[in-house]
Amino acid sequence: MRTTSPRPFVPRTPTSYGQARSISSAGYAPEQSSEAQVRALVARANIEPAEMSDEDLERVGALAEKLGDTQLRSHVFGARSGAAFERHCFHEAAAWSERRLALLSDVDDPDQLCEAYESGVPAALAVGRVGEARRLTGLHRDLSQRLSPHHQLHDFAVARDRRRSG
Repeated sequence: MRTTSPRPFVPRTPTSYGQARSISSAGYAPEQSSEAQVRALVARANIEPAEMSDEDLERVGALAEKLGDTQLRSHVFGARSGAAFERHCFHEAAAWSERRLALLSDVDDPDQLCEAYESGVPAALAVGRVGEARRLTGLHRDLSQRLSPHHQLHDFAVARDRRRSG
């Protein structure tokens, strides 16, 4: 079982993985949706993208929209991009990534900004947008250098992966 992950809202321990799975599998009632339920569903989408149907992902998006939380919507768009990428639907992955990037002017969490830039790089490269991948790599580098060594390590990986791709 995976105990670490570079993705947002992905539980980092088997216990929290189980908690996310049970919360996200619990009875769904749109009128009783909560931020915790949406976060658990996003975590599950990041952990098990192949097990999340488009209907599940649409439901998560609708819940985030209903809650009106831009940062949460950004994470949902990231999960949808990741799930599409996992299914090799690269144009769809790039489209969800672009939607996510368009929200970032209303996101103030530097960790989430870094993650959005980082996850946008492979989506852009997969559809041949090398210039966009370079731009996102630069944004990620500039922001991560002001954050923790953990973020700087991710910057190294992003730059390495981009160099390998073109």
